[in-house]
Order: sequence, then structure tokens, then C-alpha cells
Amino acid sequence: MSPLPRRPRERVAGAVFEAVTRIAGFRPEMIPDHLRRQLRIIGATDEMLAKVLPRLRTLAEWPYAWEAEGDARAARGDWFGAFTAWYVAQRILLAPSPLKARLYRLAVDAYALVDQPELERFHVTNEVGDRIAGYLQLPRGVQEGQAVPCVLMLPGITGTKEELHAFLQPLLRRGIAVARIDNPVYGETEGLLDHVSVVNARRVLEHLEGDARLDPRRLHLHGMSLGANFALQSARGSNAASVTVICAPFRPGRYFRELPTLNLTALQHMTQRRDVDDLVRFAEDNTLEFVAPELTMPVRIFHGGRDRTIPVADGHDLARAVAGPVALTVYERDHHNCLEHLDEITALTLELFDDPVAACERHAAVERVDAPASIHVTDEEALLAGAGVDSRRRLARLPFLLPGMRPRSQGAGG
Repeated sequence: MSPLPRRPRERVAGAVFEAVTRIAGFRPEMIPDHLRRQLRIIGATDEMLAKVLPRLRTLAEWPYAWEAEGDARAARGDWFGAFTAWYVAQRILLAPSPLKARLYRLAVDAYALVDQPELERFHVTNEVGDRIAGYLQLPRGVQEGQAVPCVLMLPGITGTKEELHAFLQPLLRRGIAVARIDNPVYGETEGLLDHVSVVNARRVLEHLEGDARLDPRRLHLHGMSLGANFALQSARGSNAASVTVICAPFRPGRYFRELPTLNLTALQHMTQRRDVDDLVRFAEDNTLEFVAPELTMPVRIFHGGRDRTIPVADGHDLARAVAGPVALTVYERDHHNCLEHLDEITALTLELFDDPVAACERHAAVERVDAPASIHVTDEEALLAGAGVDSRRRLARLPFLLPGMRPRSQGAGG
């Protein structure tokens, strides 16, 4: 397996970033809004960013600065803060390494101490003997003999089950049990990403069907980004009551070669494929063209109109291909994984779980939403928005999006 070469524009962007941070330091304002939002959803507050980032002069210092913040939070008994800092510390490291493994283990141990409904660890073995690692959480107050609905959640390419924390807490509060698993390499699931492990969720669903505390008729699948592709593949031949997907790759072979080298490098670690051509073959093997027509359960699709990773055209193509009830919502101003509209997606997902067929029928026409974000980048901006003030940023941004820029997809209408 040979390392993937960075494109010229990526090398230029990296050199500019390194030069600026060596001189001026690394400030929160230098991170693009959608990436700051991702950090906030993981749990990194504005106060944490303002404290840690100015210490950095190069990205090589990132893991150690965040580790020190995690140590300080743990010493105060702030276990969610410690988890967040240690998790963010390892998140930037794409290659498996002793440092990444150590930081992730610290994060997992701290996460077990966070105040939340009890974490039940489970391991399910797939057909080649690899263990699939996951958590199951039941809502507080479930009575003995009561069977509750459950959703199985799959993270994106470099995410883990712990990173889904913000997505599942509202579901638990509303009486939905939540299971979540790791994909191979990033997390605790064994093996590599291949034709067997892409449908790991199907084996986990079968495991959950045997849990008397869960209603086997109301087991749902939920996936984000590449995890959405895996959720749809796992749904085929399963008893899933519905599938919810956010920014699902429908025909990834069309654009995989154009993805930023960081994305491709992460996938190369997960699959151990030789080069870009081999990764494109992996993408082509995981097209949903032949899977979607076999899906008869309700499918709820969300996609960002400004998604530079998975083109919005894939959301429309998926909606047209699914055999069963389907509904598509496009957030025209949102980006990959629709993090600006997490609140609304949660509400619509709860509506789906209540009555999947009726929910899809109510939203059968393609919905195009071009509304302000429901989650703001900073607490100050949330207050300004509540007061009707449009905050404008005056600080220049580094060209972080250059590596992933490409023309917007045509034919995205539906």
C-alpha cells in the first residue's frame, strides 16, 4: 500500500496554513464555520477552543495540547470535558498509531464516566469472525417487561460510536433506545472495511432482535455519510422498520477520485487498498444502484445543498431509486452531514419512528429548505440571532476548502 500523493493545491494550502500559524498562532477564527460546528457537536466549547488553539504553532502540537486540556478536565472531575479533549486530540490523526490508540482509550474510559443513560457494551461477530463493537442505551425509566423502539446508528468514515453522542441524546429523552457501532479501524470494531464489514449493521440488527427489551417490529437504521451507504446496504434483507440517511453516497464511483486526499487517505487506512484507482474500485463496488430498488421499507433522506463531499445529486438519485416509501429534504445552504439543521432532522426522525409510512407520505414531495441554521457556531452568535442581529465575520479565512473544491453537481433537481 503506497501513500497517496497530495494535490498541488493541497500542498499550497498546507504551506500557507503552516506559515501563518507559526507566526500568528492558531486561533478559532481560522477554522471554517462548518468545521467549528462539528467540533462543537462533539463537545468542544468555544471556551475550550479559545484556551487550547492559541497554544499551537503547528498541527503536530494538536494532540498534545488537547491531551493536556483533557488531563486538566479529568483532574477537576469534568468527565465529558475530558472525553471531548482527548477525543478531539486523536481525531486529527488519520493513521493508526500508538499515540492515536492511547488517546482514544483515554477518551473511551472518560466517556464511560459521563452522566447519561447506562452504557451497555456489546460485541457481535460477523461472518468472518471479526468483532463489531457497540453501545446500547435504553431510555431512563423503562419498566420491566416493556419493549421500546430502537435505532441503530452508524458514524461516517473517520467517526466512532462516541462521536454520535449529541445525535442520540434527544432520542433517549423521548423514549427511543439507541444502539451504535464503530466501523473498522476508527474505533473498536475489528477487521478492515470490505464487502463483509460494510453490512456489519445487518448482523447487529439481528442481535438486537433477540433483546426482549426492544420491540423487534420497531428497529430502525440511521447512518451518516459513508455510514449512510452502509446502513442502506445493511437494510437489504433485514427487518428494519425504516432507514434514515444523512448525505448518503449513492454512486460514489462518480466523484471519489475528486475527494480531498485526507478523505481518501482515511479510507485507504480502513480498506488497505493500494492506490487511488483501487479506492475508486471500492467505491464502485459500493454503489446503491442495485440495492435501492430492493428497499421496500420507508427511507428518510437528508442532504446538504452545499455538500462538497457527497454531491446533492446523490440524494435525488437515491430518492428516485428506492422502491418503498421515501422522503427527501434538501437543506440548500447546509454542508456535509447537515450539521446546521441537527435540531430539525432530529424532530423529523422522531416523526418517522412514530409512523414511518405516514411520515414519508407527508413529506413525499422534495422539500427544499433555505433557512438560517438551527445551530449557531458560537453561543454569542446564537444570542445575536435570537435578538434578530446578523453577525458578520471580519477576519480572513485560510483556504481550507481548496482541497475539496469542485464545481457544483449538475442535474440536482428532483
